[in-house]
Amino acid sequence: MADNTILAYRRDLDKWLDTLDPVPAQFDRWDTINPRMVRAYLRQRARALAPTSQARLLSSIRMFFRYLVDQGKARANPADAVPAPQLPRKLPATIRPDQLVEWLRFLASHSDTAVGLRDFALFSTMYGGGLRVAE
Repeated sequence: MADNTILAYRRDLDKWLDTLDPVPAQFDRWDTINPRMVRAYLRQRARALAPTSQARLLSSIRMFFRYLVDQGKARANPADAVPAPQLPRKLPATIRPDQLVEWLRFLASHSDTAVGLRDFALFSTMYGGGLRVAE
């Protein structure tokens, strides 16, 4: 995990723990936390956070309670009952028409070899099927 991500999780948890007790290090009533309390905190913070930051905040609380359950300090994870915020879906980047023409010309110029024919067939299948690079 990246250092900045760890710092963000830490900040999220520090702010949340501050709302539970004036001295968070002494708070030990983890089983008194319920999903309604987690949702209320998320709603309160939602005004100031982007949806991705809201999702990270919920993830921070979920992972913290997973740790507490594993350590026997809590019986259940109240954050598991809280739905994650809906994140906007981004469309994948597409190839520009001029890039496609350039690729096809390159592949056609190398189609006199078995490797060139293979590459042309693979590219044609991927492009024709709408596959992304990751697939």
